[in-house]
Amino acid sequence: MRYNIVYYILFFVFLMSLKIASININNLQSATKQFSLRDFLQQTNVDLALLQEVGVEVLDLGPQYTVHNNFTANGTGTAIVSKNHVQFSPSIFYPTGRILSGQLGNINLINLYAPSGSQARVERNSFYAVDVASCITPHNDLLIIAGDFNCVLRPEDQYPGFNTSPTLNELVQGFHLQDSWLSTNPRRTEYTYVKHNCASRIDRIYVSPLLTPHISNIEIIPTIFSDHYAYLISLRLPDVTVERGWGYWHMNTSLLADTGFCELFVDKWNYWIRQKRYFRNISDWWFQYLNQRVASFCRCYSAEKQRD
Repeated sequence: MRYNIVYYILFFVFLMSLKIASININNLQSATKQFSLRDFLQQTNVDLALLQEVGVEVLDLGPQYTVHNNFTANGTGTAIVSKNHVQFSPSIFYPTGRILSGQLGNINLINLYAPSGSQARVERNSFYAVDVASCITPHNDLLIIAGDFNCVLRPEDQYPGFNTSPTLNELVQGFHLQDSWLSTNPRRTEYTYVKHNCASRIDRIYVSPLLTPHISNIEIIPTIFSDHYAYLISLRLPDVTVERGWGYWHMNTSLLADTGFCELFVDKWNYWIRQKRYFRNISDWWFQYLNQRVASFCRCYSAEKQRD
């Protein structure tokens, strides 16, 4: 029983759920609307927000968030907002502002805002075939593409009409991406953009097949600061990793069968738990303190064992 407890503790330390939101914020220029966005992210406990139609150069969401803003004056900008414990590294700020991509651990993450309107079909197809495709990291089985696609791939996802993109469909099929909404709601129709007599599910999050089983929850939530709904998924990261310098440390899971390791770990765990009172909340304790202590303990124990 004692060693089962160690297993479950380590499982939850390194496989915590990350809540990701994709939101078209519709040129959020006023301070009041920015406050509403910050309040929404806090109330829904979003860890990583992928924003589209960012029409402001400075997005102030408070000290607990890091903002990567690909601003453009014409309102086509994108931004990725992460809590400070989330290890996201931006890599591509596309000149048009329509794409911001980077690495979420070993996941290739792409946030996009596609050209809108039926008159922009040719431009939109080129956007998917050239711009988006160029941001995909080769030979990476972990990929997330999210944002406002301004088209749908199924007739039931738009009313009235069917504004689709064969090029997007080829991209999705070519990389074997799965629509996160359909992975858990294959027969349920919901919309993320409703205006007058029109409705569509243009805001989506596509994930690689290896990530699909790790989706634990999906929500479509109305917002007071935009005419788009927010689309949220909870994702358990599938790799037992924590940040270390420029790379990531992979836990040696064979330690769980080591009696000496388990006994020492439980003693350390009891001490680490007592340190929670020095942090503002359990999230700060977990990410700012606990993850690093557990990783360091495991590395040191493994090193000592190899020397013996």
